[in-house]
This record gives sequence, structure tokens and C-alpha cells, in this order.
Amino acid sequence: LTDVTDREAAHTALVQSEQRYRRMFDASRIGVAEEDWTSVRLALQALNVDKADLGDYLERNPDFVRSARPLARIKAANPALQRMVSAGDSSAFLESVDKLLSEGERTFAGALVAFARGEPFYEGETELVGLDGRRIPVLFTITFPAEPDGDRDVLAFVIGITERKHSQDALLA
Repeated sequence: LTDVTDREAAHTALVQSEQRYRRMFDASRIGVAEEDWTSVRLALQALNVDKADLGDYLERNPDFVRSARPLARIKAANPALQRMVSAGDSSAFLESVDKLLSEGERTFAGALVAFARGEPFYEGETELVGLDGRRIPVLFTITFPAEPDGDRDVLAFVIGITERKHSQDALLA
């Protein structure tokens, strides 16, 4: 009877944890994307380039960066990110992060280097492209879990800074 009670308690705790996570994911005003970078890791390993030299390699080979962007698969996106990019729901861009990045976007190469080196996160400023074609300046942090199978649980946190950019432009004018 104790084993059954322990299993039921563990299941209840797991369900409550999932509900808390879902509430945070859905209610946050910060855009969140859950991504799978498994294919990105395989592509980086196939390069057979030393991690210390990867940044230089990527700078000399921008085609690799362009080919790696579609490999970062978006598994889920919260409502805040959906609103930010003018999507009715996340299915509009669940293919890959490539759909949300501008053609000349430069920070993805830095994220690749951080990921390959096993760094826990990468952060910066860039522009997303909304599904309506609008450019959206953002601050972002990408977290790379260290545990086995962590490549399937990469999280990107995105904060829109359009108003801040407009204020800066007004001050400089």
C-alpha cells in the first residue's frame, strides 16, 4: 500500500509541477520558445572544427550559419511570443527559428559558438521578423541545458524593445 501511495504522491507532484510550468509559460509577458537543437549539434560535429576556432570558421563560412538556422526547431512558443510576431498561434512558425530571423541577422553565429562550447546560455540583441514582415528589435537569452538530451530542451527568452528603440531614436534626432 505504501508503494501505491508513494507513486500517487509522486504523480500528483509531477502534475502540479507541470501545471506551474504551463502557467508560467503561458502567462509570461516575456516571449518564450522551446527549441530542439539536436540537428544543430550534429551539423556542428560534422564540421570537425576545433571549438576554439569555430567563431573564425563561421565568419569565413556564412553559408554554414544560414544552413544551420533551419535546424533549430521550435517545438512550442508561448502567447507572448506569438503576439510579438503577429501569429494567431504558434503553428504559424513552429518550423524553425529561421522563419523569425532576418536575412542579415548576425547573432545566430554567436549562439552556435556558445552552444558548441557547452556554455549555459547566450544573450544579445537582434531583430525578429514578424509574420507580417515587421522588424521587431529584441533582447534575448538562449539557455542550453547541460544534462543529456538537453539539446531537445533549449529555451529562448525574448523581450521586445521597440518602444525603447523609438525613445533612443527620438533622443538622437
